[in-house]
Amino acid sequence: MPDWVRYVRDRLRLSDMETARVEEAVEELATQLEDCFEESIDAGASEEEARARAERQVGDWAALAASIERERGRSS
Repeated sequence: MPDWVRYVRDRLRLSDMETARVEEAVEELATQLEDCFEESIDAGASEEEARARAERQVGDWAALAASIERERGRSS
């Protein structure tokens, strides 16, 4: 099974946030990708197909990071 936390950490650049908030965002996104992966496996996809489907869930990591930072800034 892929290490989704590492996958997200390697791609998601959140610079203007506290460490705890960064970890929360990483964990949330990793869980979503893992769920997508598991659903694909349950539906009969190969591990390679399931991984590819999960990886396609985020198209633009920079835009996602900017969006998360904006949202987290509003909730502070």
